[in-house]
Amino acid sequence: MLNIYLAEDNDFDTRYIERSFKKSDEISSLKSFCNGEELINELKKAPFPDCILLDMGMPIVDGYEVLEFLQSTHDQSTIVFIMTSSDEHRLILKEKGCRPDGFVAKPVDVEEFFKLYEEKNISG
Repeated sequence: MLNIYLAEDNDFDTRYIERSFKKSDEISSLKSFCNGEELINELKKAPFPDCILLDMGMPIVDGYEVLEFLQSTHDQSTIVFIMTSSDEHRLILKEKGCRPDGFVAKPVDVEEFFKLYEEKNISG
């Protein structure tokens, strides 16, 4: 059973992902954050989740800043997927030297997510 954190500022996308993932019996919890600052504050006080689904274009603290925080502080066991509908984020991440564990297309397809998660979890 997976514990997942979702960082997404778009209410429609958040509700869609929450509804889709609630149907899965492989998820024990899905906690949502509407900006990177909320996510970072939670990560500072709680155990890291199994996976983070991260939007890049959030207000206050964006996904790039969250990735920098994660890369400097976490134990690398949390799998981080970037949610994107554009290749632009991949190029910017490469320029910044940020290396997420993978990318999932928006809107997030639950079956595709689990396929990518299993691939990453097995390959470690």
